[in-house]
Amino acid sequence: MALGLTLSNHEVTVAYVGDGAAAALHLDGPPVQRPALTESIELLDACRIREMVELDALHSQCRAKVRSRVEPCSRSGLVDLLMKADVVMTW
Repeated sequence: MALGLTLSNHEVTVAYVGDGAAAALHLDGPPVQRPALTESIELLDACRIREMVELDALHSQCRAKVRSRVEPCSRSGLVDLLMKADVVMTW
């Protein structure tokens, strides 16, 4: 997963890549022992944080389970986004 920041416009994008792409799927809080997980994810929307997922990192059967506000993107599109970012934080 990577976080791209464009400081001039204060645009923040969360990019789910590689193994982190699964975080872009619908997650049910109680089974993963995080009951407030939905609230945390909704905070991204409230803060106008853009979310993108590397489509090729997801198995084809998982692609339909991507949360509606997460934009699917090719690997090259995400690399372009990261190259244009002023700051990139990975974890």
